[in-house]
Amino acid sequence: MGGRVEAAAGIDGFQTKRIRSGVETLLASARVSSDIRGRLQSHGIAGVQARHYDGHDYLDEKREALALLLHLLQEQSANVVHIKTA
Repeated sequence: MGGRVEAAAGIDGFQTKRIRSGVETLLASARVSSDIRGRLQSHGIAGVQARHYDGHDYLDEKREALALLLHLLQEQSANVVHIKTA
């Protein structure tokens, strides 16, 4: 899938994986915990405690982090330069 999206973007050198790292970095700068960032990006949470004892779904925490991400992206949208393709 990545190749098609990258080609469709029409931006030389664009890589979809940069979206994930950008989200991670932006949320880290907003002091969202690495645990919640990892859960948002579907990374496995390691350790006996997380695997066997913690049954919480973290839905509220993930929603809060996504709402914060939306707010941060909207704040930065004034700095976005739209690129026209042929």
